[in-house]
Amino acid sequence: MKENKIPVGAIGLGRLGYLHAVNLSTKINSIKLVAVAEPYDTVREKFSSEFNVKAYKDYHDLINNPEIKAVVITTPTSTHVEIAKEAINAGKYVFTEKPTSDTLAGAKELYEFVEKKDAFLQVGFMMRFYPGHVGAKQNILNGKIGKPVYFQSCGRDSGVPKLEFVKKSGGIIFDMMIHDLDLARWYLQSEPIKVYAQGGVLMHDYLKGIDLDEAIVIVEFEDDKMANLEVSRNCKYGYDARHEIIGDKGAVRVGPQRDRPYSLFTTFSNKDQHFEYGKEGELCDSRKIDELCSNAMLQWQSSYIAEFEYFAEHIMKDIKPELTAYDSFMAIKICEAAYRSIKEGKPIYLK
Repeated sequence: MKENKIPVGAIGLGRLGYLHAVNLSTKINSIKLVAVAEPYDTVREKFSSEFNVKAYKDYHDLINNPEIKAVVITTPTSTHVEIAKEAINAGKYVFTEKPTSDTLAGAKELYEFVEKKDAFLQVGFMMRFYPGHVGAKQNILNGKIGKPVYFQSCGRDSGVPKLEFVKKSGGIIFDMMIHDLDLARWYLQSEPIKVYAQGGVLMHDYLKGIDLDEAIVIVEFEDDKMANLEVSRNCKYGYDARHEIIGDKGAVRVGPQRDRPYSLFTTFSNKDQHFEYGKEGELCDSRKIDELCSNAMLQWQSSYIAEFEYFAEHIMKDIKPELTAYDSFMAIKICEAAYRSIKEGKPIYLK
């Protein structure tokens, strides 16, 4: 009996790339990880030995492997556009981590290339696949909160990554808040027109002149909608991620409780109406406070798996994913405007 699995190659075995490769190899029933590509010998050889897959030092060799049908890209952000375009030209289905580029021009280049080629490319905005967000979105589509008009979020990480990573990450807004900005567009179903931001270094003095450890971004959207977003690396009690969507008839809140993926508040309701959607908390290993995960990768572990299940399903059905290179372009556009606003001390209007 022929094995009905999609042969996939994973490019990049950094912190998140290694986790992706492990998930692809062990947790996605419809995918068979057949090869990885990683320039660092020790990491590449360790993974190849442990999971019994081919291992290439040069990612071009993986892309040129005719056995591989789909490619997962988790490399430094500055390389995403080049690798994705090469994979598309080789006829592969492509999953690339966010952001699609470290510049707005690069992100625009990629989404226009994908459209021109009519290619299949999914971007790794995994928060959309978190059970709480799946449930919250469905309640909004069902009209439970009326018309969404306001989005609020906080993303507070429990520590600062290594300085080497920070220097290449594009900064806290680009690296972390980009997920929340994607959610804001997704929930509000509207495009941004004005961005105002403030930020600073509150606890980690060695970041001064390199990055921020705290930022607030306010985004005005079309149709009289707004978003208020906070991002921080100063959380000393765990990983704290919260999202709230206010409508003209109610509200829905996602996180941070481990055992309550989302809560629904309806007009004139005297009490919280809780609707559980999955048991996300079972994947968390909180060491600070019982309700919170200790870090982001634990918080979103089921989301990382779900986004690849979605990837595989859409490949099998040959249906383009809803999460596109254009979504990444728009999120990057807001990020760049936020940094400009902090630097110039004024709102930035988007064309």
